[in-house]
Amino acid sequence: MKRTFLALSIPILLTYISKACENTTIWAIVEDSHKFDGEEVCVDGTVSNLELTSKMGNTYTTFGLNDENGRSISVYSPGTLSIKEGDRVKSNRYV
Repeated sequence: MKRTFLALSIPILLTYISKACENTTIWAIVEDSHKFDGEEVCVDGTVSNLELTSKMGNTYTTFGLNDENGRSISVYSPGTLSIKEGDRVKSNRYV
């Protein structure tokens, strides 16, 4: 499985909450990640490998965002997110 890391400083929103942005897929990001550098996109998937971490007092959250075909991107967000393994989420912000 090809795995792409993108540092997404994003708030994660439930799929029923959305904000205007370009909808894309995890597959599109994995296949052509350079196309999305600095672009605001909306992408949704299922949370896996959730880790809430603190380094020197700075809390952050990392997790995999997976599509239905097993493709995945890595997500980073400052702070603690109110999500859990298996949640279906939609993210929107710059990649």
